[in-house]
Amino acid sequence: MDRGIWISLRVRGSSMWPAVRDGSVVEIRPCSVDELRLGDLVAFERTGCLVVHRLVDRRGGRLRFAGDAVIGDDGWFEPGAVLGRVRVLSRPPVRWRVPRPGDARVLVRSAWRVAACRLRAAV
Repeated sequence: MDRGIWISLRVRGSSMWPAVRDGSVVEIRPCSVDELRLGDLVAFERTGCLVVHRLVDRRGGRLRFAGDAVIGDDGWFEPGAVLGRVRVLSRPPVRWRVPRPGDARVLVRSAWRVAACRLRAAV
């Protein structure tokens, strides 16, 4: 896997927020699976789709990935699913909006989800 071409592309989704925001441009560099370290951003293939998530564990030659902003992980993958290491080239600006009535419930629910995720990770 250490040969191939580098590619740049715009990614969509919020599972890696804030490290990789929706609309960010990333570069994927092919590399050997042995070169990857825990915490690296990695592009891999999952059910026919390209996914960019963080390497969170490796055991027995298999790799486990997870998004920064989601609860849970993607499961275990064989090394052949890895496309390369990812580097963020550009991020779109963060856009803030004035909260509207009813937004507080959404914020509280999101805060509870983040707290539950961190608690599970600590246990």
